[in-house]
Amino acid sequence: MIRRLHILFASVSALACAGTAFAQDLLDGDAAMGVEEIVVTAQKRSENLQDVPITLTALTGDALKARAALTTFDIAQSTTSLVFAGASSTMATVYMRGLGDGSFNANAVPSVGFYLDDVYIGSSFGLNQMLLDLDRVEVLKGPQGTLHGRNTTGGAIRFISRKADPRQPLNGEFRVTGASFGRVDGEGAMGAPLSETTAIRVAAAYHRQDGPFRNTVLDVNGPRERFFAYRGSIVSQPAPNLDVQLSVHGSNNKGAGPLKEVGTFTAPFSFTVCANPTLAGQCPDTTGFVPSRNLREYHSETRDTHDDVRNFGANLTLGWEPGDSIGITSISAYEHNRRNTRAEIDWSPEDLSLNDFLSRSRQFSQEVRVASIGEHPVSWTVGGYYSDERLTSQSGYSFRGFGPGFLTFGPNLEGVYQDYTQKTTSLAAFGEVYWTLARGLKLTTGLRYSRERKAIDLSLDYLNLDGSTGATAITPGYAAGHILVADVATQNEARTWENLSGRVTLDYDPVERVKLFLTLSRGFRAGGYNGGVLFGPDEIAVVDPERVTSVELGWKTDLFDRTLRFNGALYHTKVKNQQVFVPGVVLLLENAATARVNGGEVSLTWKPDRAFLLDFGAAYTDAKFLSYRSNMIGADYTGNRLPNAPRWTLNGLASYGFALDGGGKLTAQADASYKSRTYFSVAQDRAISESGVFLLNARLTFDTGDGRWSFSAFAKNIFDKLYFKDGFDQSSLGFNTFAVSEPRLFGVSAQYSF
Repeated sequence: MIRRLHILFASVSALACAGTAFAQDLLDGDAAMGVEEIVVTAQKRSENLQDVPITLTALTGDALKARAALTTFDIAQSTTSLVFAGASSTMATVYMRGLGDGSFNANAVPSVGFYLDDVYIGSSFGLNQMLLDLDRVEVLKGPQGTLHGRNTTGGAIRFISRKADPRQPLNGEFRVTGASFGRVDGEGAMGAPLSETTAIRVAAAYHRQDGPFRNTVLDVNGPRERFFAYRGSIVSQPAPNLDVQLSVHGSNNKGAGPLKEVGTFTAPFSFTVCANPTLAGQCPDTTGFVPSRNLREYHSETRDTHDDVRNFGANLTLGWEPGDSIGITSISAYEHNRRNTRAEIDWSPEDLSLNDFLSRSRQFSQEVRVASIGEHPVSWTVGGYYSDERLTSQSGYSFRGFGPGFLTFGPNLEGVYQDYTQKTTSLAAFGEVYWTLARGLKLTTGLRYSRERKAIDLSLDYLNLDGSTGATAITPGYAAGHILVADVATQNEARTWENLSGRVTLDYDPVERVKLFLTLSRGFRAGGYNGGVLFGPDEIAVVDPERVTSVELGWKTDLFDRTLRFNGALYHTKVKNQQVFVPGVVLLLENAATARVNGGEVSLTWKPDRAFLLDFGAAYTDAKFLSYRSNMIGADYTGNRLPNAPRWTLNGLASYGFALDGGGKLTAQADASYKSRTYFSVAQDRAISESGVFLLNARLTFDTGDGRWSFSAFAKNIFDKLYFKDGFDQSSLGFNTFAVSEPRLFGVSAQYSF
């Protein structure tokens, strides 16, 4: 493997040098404007994207608007190797380069770290947010075990908001959008100086959409979405060497399902899975109902399904430079998240099973960094991190539709109630040193020590649901008065895990605007507990930490006088004790012994002049379990592909703008994405998968040329491709359920800037 990497390193170096030499002969420096330079802070210091020896995708706020991106979900269509899944518009499960576990439990911790203005977002139900007033999004791929560190075995996604600036006069922008299915969006942001050293910026956004799907049972459309988000910040410089920023943000996202049910039994209550448990197979579900093949239709008897997620956060960032060569940064942050959900389990016309779910989390974190400033032969960053989280979760499940005695074989209609509190304390110390070994040759070495303690107090009770109906919510108060069997399962324990992770990177610039880098990195995801204990003590689990080691060869090039950017990477990743979530009749969380991911990705941007832009990205991911025999259900998944890890992900964008004789500019744009077959379960079952999906979007924009007004018409999913975004194997209960994509959407928008 190392020998092959040496050969590839030499080959890429030779090709890059030749391409640059050819470019210098071919083009004059003034021939074209060139590809936009983007400043990123992936290494916790401001650097040109092309100078950072990390494979990353950076999307500016303007680029996100041009793609009509609304929420976190939309980033995946512009980023290779990134997959978002989830059962509703308010929840996100994320996979990068094949790594992720798909758990929708309240205490789930993703393999990809989410950061808002350098604050780690620990809650799994705080991830899918509106993309409000952002300067850029940085998607860092591969283990980020040093400066970011916590739970970043797959990578990290950093959201950087636009900052207030005392040097700028009053400025702002307002945008309204109307689209199919009653969609109405509004967004506004404004910044203003309060003095020569102080400024404020505020932003807010609203989104509403009526459901594009038809509930054939109640004869209504659904689901309805209502999103609202806000952010405010004040920046001050009380002294020439001291910067202070106070920010607050919040959101309220409301949405719900629906999921598409697919029957899996040979006959009602046969508890025998049919030969073709797909929509094409037209098998009945538990009660004998056969769902329609139309993906625009769902079949639910429940009127009040909902998913209500609320978030609030505040952070104080201090930047102090006590001297010319040292900078100190302190980030103090508080995050609070709340989720209230009522969802069907089966999504059928019968009242088989309902889930009432309430969870709250609060998180306090503190990070301090000390870093060198300026260009030196040796630069460095050291720091420490602390966080304290408290999560409470209450879940009630009804099983009325399965008849009396479903759990205890007694005479009552039954259900379960689960209640737990989990406390997590994290400590870390980290450091990274950047050595200039020779002209164009640098070495980066970094280490991070992590210590994480988790304590859980969990109980599971069986309930007597006689007299209840589908309108009965299983709240904590209701559960307390209807206990049938108390403490069916309990867990009260605490565990502590420690780890040393980091990276070593050698990067070399053979000629100007060409960078080659070779990285060895390690990532760590702390162990945890199964928050989905549903039936009994056999589901109680403690998973070991997930550890990842990755070797990556990458290159970054700006060719032909910076009109062509060609970046890429090849990597080999080994995963030990991968944490795997297996949904089904029971919700299992366990470790797979080993997995490996081999892959590569390239990105190309061509901007030969002011008018034309072409973006293209492609990634190949070969991800499979090397050794995985489930201890809980006895199945052997060795050799299976990892869930939500399509072999191919591709995206592209082309735009052309031209000036109009009467003034102003017209820009035509088309963007597309593709991902190959995706398996949603560790079983690699084609019945729980989606074949290749190609999506095409288009946009036409007129702006007045003075930077004030712009008007757009757009279409998303032009070919009206309906497909499964995620799937959940519950075939032994008589059904599988799937999250369905949105159909074709047409819309118009107008923006005013000043």
